[in-house]
Amino acid sequence: MAVCNECQVPLRPGARICDHCGTRVQQKRKKTKIIYFIPIVAIGLALTLGYLASLLWGSVDLNKVPEKVQEEIVEESPENYRYAHSIINIRAGRSTEFDIVSKISRGDTVKLDSIEGSWAIVLDEYDLKRGYVYEKVLRSYPLPDFEVLDWTWAPDPEFDGGEGAVVFTATVQNNTGKIEPALKVEFTTYDANNKILTSDFMFINDLQPGEVKADTAYTTYFGREKTAILEVKP
Repeated sequence: MAVCNECQVPLRPGARICDHCGTRVQQKRKKTKIIYFIPIVAIGLALTLGYLASLLWGSVDLNKVPEKVQEEIVEESPENYRYAHSIINIRAGRSTEFDIVSKISRGDTVKLDSIEGSWAIVLDEYDLKRGYVYEKVLRSYPLPDFEVLDWTWAPDPEFDGGEGAVVFTATVQNNTGKIEPALKVEFTTYDANNKILTSDFMFINDLQPGEVKADTAYTTYFGREKTAILEVKP
C-alpha cells in the first residue's frame, strides 16, 4: 500500500491528498499495456461468470460493504463539506489567539475533517491548508443566488391620510456573476388564524453582481396583521 512521503501514513487508493497531513500525492503514470490477443473463450467465460454472480448476490447492500469502503463513501459525500457565507479565518489551533494559516472566501467550500468541541478541523482544497475554524460560522448549504440580508415590515395606520398601509423593506445581495435587471420580491401578511390578508410584490431593479441593494414597498392595511413572510422570486 502506498504511503505519504511527508507523514508516512498509508494512503487511500487513488487519493490525491493525504487525509492525515494534507500533502498532495504525486501520481505515478501507469504504463499502458498493449493486449495483442484476447481469446474469445475467455470473454465468454467472463460474461458467464458475471451473469451467475448477479443471480447469486443481486444488488449490493451498503450495510454489507467492508468498513474501509464505507468510510471512503462517507468522505466523498456532500455532507462532509461546509460553505462560507462570509470571509472566514482558518487558524493553526482552537482559539483566535492562534495564527491564521489561510482564509476562506465568501461562497467557497471546505472539506470537514472532524469537530473538536466548538471548533471544526477543515481542509481548504484550493491551497491545501488544514486548520481550525469556529464551527458555528460554517454553513451546510451554499450561498443562494439572491440573498435576503435583512427585511422588516410594520403596519402604518396613519399612512395616506389615515387609510393605512403595511410597509415592507428588503435588503438583498446578488451572489451571481451577472446583472439582475428586475428581481421580484414577494411579501404576504397573515392574521391571527394564519389566513392570508394580502399578497403583494415589488421589483429591485438593476442589481449588479455582488451588489447589496435595499428597497421599500407598501401593501393594503387591514388592522388584523399578525405575521408576514418575504420571498425572493428570481
